[in-house]
Amino acid sequence: MMGIRYQQDYIVPFYESDRFKKMRISSLLAVALQISGEQSVSLGRSDVWVSEHYHYFWAVIEYELDITRLPVFSEKITIETQATSYNNFFCYRNFTFKDENGNLLVEIKSTWVLMDQESRKIERVADDIVAPYASDKISKIIRPHKFLKAEVFEGASQVRY
Repeated sequence: MMGIRYQQDYIVPFYESDRFKKMRISSLLAVALQISGEQSVSLGRSDVWVSEHYHYFWAVIEYELDITRLPVFSEKITIETQATSYNNFFCYRNFTFKDENGNLLVEIKSTWVLMDQESRKIERVADDIVAPYASDKISKIIRPHKFLKAEVFEGASQVRY
């Protein structure tokens, strides 16, 4: 099933752009967080609800970005998010950023955990918390991207600026 989709149109403001008018990566991530929060509110599972009912908070532990093209200042884009799956400790959420013609600009895969406000320890994901998202419960852990070892890059030229 892969979860309920949530989308919103967005116009890239000046302050989220760099000197080349391209949206900053930090801004991409901040807007993605905002959109996921808005979906959570619409489903009755806001950060406040999670805090009041469980004394937990959400933490993102990994992002994987695939950038085709960065959005630019004043460009109208559509941001879509979907909580795709979860297991006992991790929740997985994807984001897509598309231009007005529906062309994929950026795809973000993220991994989230619930943490206890007092102990700061990772907690089990209660089905009650994630049920409204209609994401799939899986037993496996989706492993992060593996980076190449430093030896692979020996002899590569350096770029300095």
